[in-house]
Amino acid sequence: MDYKLMHNLVTEAKQGDARATEELLLDFTPFIISTAKKIYIKNYDFDDIVQIGKLSLINAIYKYDNSREFCFPGYAVNAIKNNYYHEIKKAAARNFETSLNKVVEEDVEFIDCLRAVDDTEEAVIRKEMLQVVVRCMDKLPLEDRELISWFYIQDKSIKEYAEIHSQSYNSIVKKKGRIIDRLKKLISKEYQD
Repeated sequence: MDYKLMHNLVTEAKQGDARATEELLLDFTPFIISTAKKIYIKNYDFDDIVQIGKLSLINAIYKYDNSREFCFPGYAVNAIKNNYYHEIKKAAARNFETSLNKVVEEDVEFIDCLRAVDDTEEAVIRKEMLQVVVRCMDKLPLEDRELISWFYIQDKSIKEYAEIHSQSYNSIVKKKGRIIDRLKKLISKEYQD
């Protein structure tokens, strides 16, 4: 589709023209479907994932700044992909919280929630190593465990952590480094004993 025509459709859609919105949806549906085929989110079926993509496009239409030189197709593709990534991260966080709640509610050890790929020697060694790490993590203060969990398990950024806890980025980086050093020493001591 011609970029000028696309620009006009976006302008009309932003003004409430349902026909223009529908035409944009039709133009982007093949991209949304091909992207949705590559995505798995627990408890979502394919139609749900396609719907997320379509809603992302509609949201992108209304947020797009027509005065910018950035072309709408590139903006829309990025918005759709970013929204999919956001949904995947939210689902992963929910699944992680569910696993932690299960551990707390059922008095199950955290290590029991981790799946071994198969019963090979490597899987057994990995499980033993994870048990050591979990035991050593339990020896850390709660605040330190939260920071490690935030960064390594929840896959969130140090910048977000620093903002939420009203601390500087550099102080959190240094703190994370000290915690990792302490964890390494605990693990080393565990293997020596």
